[in-house]
Amino acid sequence: MLYTLKDATIDPEIFMAAAGVRHRGTGRPDPATLIARVKRAFED
Repeated sequence: MLYTLKDATIDPEIFMAAAGVRHRGTGRPDPATLIARVKRAFED
């Protein structure tokens, strides 16, 4: 959440979608990676 507060260009819809992403395994991608993946998915 702090990542998105520092970057005002992130749309609330993108943030909510990234926050709801489920992850496989024990690792979790960093916020920048999550936001980039969700943006690509929204563009398609």
